Amino acid sequence: MPDMTATQRLADHMLRGKLEDYVTGRRAKGHSWRRISLNLRDDIGVDVTHETLRSWYPDGADTASAGAA
Repeated sequence: MPDMTATQRLADHMLRGKLEDYVTGRRAKGHSWRRISLNLRDDIGVDVTHETLRSWYPDGADTASAGAA
């Protein structure tokens, strides 16, 4: 992953270095980007838009099943 933004570093720190696992694991289960962003807000208090999440993971986390939310 390229250089992380300050918000990425904060979220990664709050998740004990597991931000990528958090996002990719949920995408693999079919969660939408919007749902993941809301989960991040609720779970660790870091508010990130779904579009920002998509920009952080342009390739590897887009494995969600079509039509799942």
